[in-house]
Amino acid sequence: GRTGVCYSGERQGAAAMARLGSTPGDAGGPEASDASGGQTEMTVSFALFVVAHPAFRQRYDYITRHLAARSKQTPRLVGIVGRDVLAATPDLPHRASLLPGELGCALSHLAAYRIMVADSIPQAVVIEDDAALPEDFDDLARGVLSELRPGEVISFHSPNQQQNLYSAHGARRFGQSLLVAPMKAQSVRSTLCYAIDLGAARGILGGNDPVEFCADDFAAFHARGLVNHLRVLSPSAVDLAPFESLIGYRHTSPVMEHVARLLNRTPGVREILRRRRHHLCMSGDRNHVIVPDPSPLMAGNPAYKELWGLN
Repeated sequence: GRTGVCYSGERQGAAAMARLGSTPGDAGGPEASDASGGQTEMTVSFALFVVAHPAFRQRYDYITRHLAARSKQTPRLVGIVGRDVLAATPDLPHRASLLPGELGCALSHLAAYRIMVADSIPQAVVIEDDAALPEDFDDLARGVLSELRPGEVISFHSPNQQQNLYSAHGARRFGQSLLVAPMKAQSVRSTLCYAIDLGAARGILGGNDPVEFCADDFAAFHARGLVNHLRVLSPSAVDLAPFESLIGYRHTSPVMEHVARLLNRTPGVREILRRRRHHLCMSGDRNHVIVPDPSPLMAGNPAYKELWGLN
């Protein structure tokens, strides 16, 4: 088929996990292309990674069907199940406070970055298995990739539960969305769908392996100089499909976790909970406050430049 598959559930130990990340998936998969090679924008392929695993069958079936309808790219699947990794490799180095779902998510994204570094893929789009893509996704992705700066991450989906400021200074429009820069790095907190430059992939791979931070902790990555630039599309150009979270929630007692599992197995209640999560996430776009002032982050990250000797 069109899908290059790369899983971790069948692999054992930290060394095998490292091999996962360096496995290029489908040898015929996409490479990020430069339009200067004689291709038109409509025919340029791009690297596309999908965080999905058949252990989560409903999500896996959804995203494979959805991608076939929304994209002509050949995706590479990078899916790691945190609980399986911990069962196979209980001594795996990582921050102990991370939930198994958070660990698996972070390892999945790191696997994509490892492939980018191994194959020298200059830029890529990464999506998760509950992304709802627009019909013009390929054109949108190509346009956003053309805007990527060295060491940058651009999020297609960035809901906020509190008001956050974003700069429209020099912003380019993509359909109904503006490509804006956050006034602070903490305003970017989603890995549902994003474009990433090789420099940022290399930085996060080097700075978050062993896993210390969640995959979407771009504020921590920025503070440590692992990424150079951050921008988002506002309002979000990619929606959230109504699935319950696989990550889990913190500060929840064992009794409440048990109740939550029972509720999630009850069809009617499960659908209500899914829709509620979807509504909360998507309503977060209303907390984007667009301002005309330039963002202090637009000049680049001094810590990133120092890390890579760019000063």
